[in-house]
Amino acid sequence: MVQQHPRRTASVLVATLTAVGLFLAGCSSPTDGEDADADAPAPELSAAEALAEAMAGGDFSEAPMGAEEREIAQGDVDAALEQMEGIDREVEVSWVSSPYEEDEGLAADAAMRWHWSMPGSEQTWSYPISVHLSAEDSETWHATWSRDLIARELGENGVFVVERTDADRGAILDGDGEILVAERPVFRIGIDKTFIESDDWADAALALAEELDFSNPQAYADRVLAYGPRAFVDAVVIPQDNPEGLDLDALRALDGVHFVSGVRIQGPTESFARPVLGRVGEATAEIIENSEGSIEAGDIIGLSGLQAQYEEVLRGRPAVAISVVDGAPTSDASEGADDGEGPGEDDDGAGGETDDGGTGDGAAGDGQPEGAEPTQVFAFDAGAGIDLETTLDADMQLLAEEILAEVEPASALVALRPSDGHVLAVASGPGSQGWSTATLGQYAPGSTFKMVTALAMLREGMELEDTVQCPETLTVDGRTFSNNPGYPDEMLGDITMTEAIAHSCNTTFLAQHDRIGPADLASAATALGLLDSGEFGYPLFLGSVPQEVGATNHAAAMMGQGQVLASPMGMAVVAASLSAGQTVRPTLIRNLADLTADPAESVEGDDAPEGGDTQDSNTDGDDGDDGATGGEDDGAAGESEQDGASGVPGDDGDGTDGGEGAQATETSPLTHEEAAVLRQAMRAVVVDGTTPMLADVDGPPVVAKSGTAEHGSDEAIRTWVIAIQGDLAVAAFVEDGEYGAATSGPLVAEFLDGIN
Repeated sequence: MVQQHPRRTASVLVATLTAVGLFLAGCSSPTDGEDADADAPAPELSAAEALAEAMAGGDFSEAPMGAEEREIAQGDVDAALEQMEGIDREVEVSWVSSPYEEDEGLAADAAMRWHWSMPGSEQTWSYPISVHLSAEDSETWHATWSRDLIARELGENGVFVVERTDADRGAILDGDGEILVAERPVFRIGIDKTFIESDDWADAALALAEELDFSNPQAYADRVLAYGPRAFVDAVVIPQDNPEGLDLDALRALDGVHFVSGVRIQGPTESFARPVLGRVGEATAEIIENSEGSIEAGDIIGLSGLQAQYEEVLRGRPAVAISVVDGAPTSDASEGADDGEGPGEDDDGAGGETDDGGTGDGAAGDGQPEGAEPTQVFAFDAGAGIDLETTLDADMQLLAEEILAEVEPASALVALRPSDGHVLAVASGPGSQGWSTATLGQYAPGSTFKMVTALAMLREGMELEDTVQCPETLTVDGRTFSNNPGYPDEMLGDITMTEAIAHSCNTTFLAQHDRIGPADLASAATALGLLDSGEFGYPLFLGSVPQEVGATNHAAAMMGQGQVLASPMGMAVVAASLSAGQTVRPTLIRNLADLTADPAESVEGDDAPEGGDTQDSNTDGDDGDDGATGGEDDGAAGESEQDGASGVPGDDGDGTDGGEGAQATETSPLTHEEAAVLRQAMRAVVVDGTTPMLADVDGPPVVAKSGTAEHGSDEAIRTWVIAIQGDLAVAAFVEDGEYGAATSGPLVAEFLDGIN
């Protein structure tokens, strides 16, 4: 299809050699006068430069020619280069002759070159032109206009037409190199209003929405009614080879239902890892305007996630062919089949359909006069996009998303392979509303963070068999902390450190705040991978453990509260490091070095959910496992003392910074011995403590730690469980649940049973 480029202002390059300028100055006419400025360019050179500027910029209002010729030149350039607008162009003056006598005046000749820089590539199309200049006196020079000055191939009526052919877009691959996201044949299933009477539109839409188990069938019915009388309004888009459990025969039997075949770039399901991988769709007007001509109307591009971050390398380089046809080109046109009333739906790249929900004929004008025979003058081939090789396991990702599908609040489930740090699943539930809770959420980790504190305690000489105190309450700097409701009375008083971890005694860990300083806590968190501030190639927040805190907030940090923050990915990394016996870095992209494009923010990033907390800036109240009442709050209530942790919605930076808190912290690497001791304590959490539901899951024995944290005036309860089984580390999180083990424990159990 021939497509017209958006208009851009081109620059002018004048490359006249100094020697040429000096020669021209030396050969100036004697009529120049003895007082002429020796440094001023020769007038014939100035005229050549002015013509070059007019041709490059497309504005002949100041061109060195008469008024009538200016009008003719402007019309010729506007017509011939209409489809070349948007391609950067330069006109180079490479040589100007000395003036010579012609008829009753003077003349000179100039050699110039056009340079066209093809958008999205390093390809340049260049060709020479010759210009004749004349003057009645030595000061006022004019160019003789001819269409040959645009290009000799144009002749008297020729115009350029530009045809672009998109390159094959790079696919997104899984950890085994199999295709995860690529062009897939899909069905768009919806109501075709021409199939039924208008009185039946609402009932038909409701019936379809109910068959599809929509949570709000009336919303779809309202959307159907909002469109024109001949519209097709899609309800769902599904891969043809994976109907996602839908009864296609039952759907086809419903009145008014129509299946439209198309092509869409997506994963095994429409929502597959979408908060991280992103989505692909038609370029918006804003994107086109900001693309400097490399993106045109109708182009299918990455709009969010990794699809947008690595758009340049995934998209590849389109093939471009420039031809000359005789006559003025027509504009592209496409006529939809419906009247397009009502709000449009983004079609995410489905072909052959209009984006207002109705089917179109898919025909577009070719930009050429009917019957014209084009003569190709320049072309270069497409360069295919580079595949993005992830570490994801498709089955694990699908299972994680299926488990979270019925969880109403924002939620996440992350799975890592500790031996190599590969991310196998990174799922955020529907309650996250498109936000990647798994990688960008910032929440108090609650008692799961006690494994970090426990490492710091081991490094201070404590052992699992040591006796520690677990009082019912503990007051720090005027603030009273307590254990969670339901904490077993028999585990109060003198208990072992193993028992304190297994049953999650808050006061035991709080009591260590004088022994374990903020720097010690940050050092342990760094050893477990929570404060890795390196680049990962994808938007990621791991965790934050501020060191400049008061006594109360430091005490709260000992149990994963105060100003300590973590994402589900961050806590999965903690579990993975404990499994591997060394610090683990979460790898999601296997061929990051091959993706040479600079990581950039999404061009249309999915926003954080409205009204949802994607971060806990400070947690200062009763914390489930981790309770506190009264006392001073160090002036930090409602805001974080750290500076701009990455992953905060709307402030992702370059989208690759893992977190903060490790700055200026001396860190001792995690040892295998330390990790083995802490895994032993985590096994007690399963066998004797808070996560008995993980004791009988299929596969090797599980070790785990649960966590709960209350946050905010609405007392939303953050629930966590981290677990290790064989060469697998898992973290489950729900933004508002009951308790860590009660809410997130069953999610982990279902996941482990499912993969085994």
